Amino acid sequence: MPYSPVVSAEKEEEVTLVPFGSENIRVTVFPTIGTPKLISDSYTQNFDNNTAEDVVIYGGGWYYKDNAIYCASNGKNSSGNIGSKVIINSTRFSNFIYSADVAVTAPGDAGLMFRVSDPAIGANNFDGYYLALN
Repeated sequence: MPYSPVVSAEKEEEVTLVPFGSENIRVTVFPTIGTPKLISDSYTQNFDNNTAEDVVIYGGGWYYKDNAIYCASNGKNSSGNIGSKVIINSTRFSNFIYSADVAVTAPGDAGLMFRVSDPAIGANNFDGYYLALN
């Protein structure tokens, strides 16, 4: 799915939605038409004011505290839900330097993911690389 909004060269059309079953076609995904968000070749995040921009969270109970992001324990895995991840999907890198402060403060693991595509909730539900710390 494209990163919304998307650009269209087509003329704008009005769509009338009708109850399911009354027509032969059903559209379930409407991309937002407009100016797309720029794909960046750089990214900086320091969690100032206990917030983060441009992140997509897949599973887990994430929270911000002391200008950092944490994955909350769910009682079964003390580092949070297995396979939970935070992805920045508005970037594209070829060669890069990755600088981050990562701490593992409970049993489990944490790490850095890069060149990720097709992310989903769950352990190993992504294509890409994962540098694990435990």
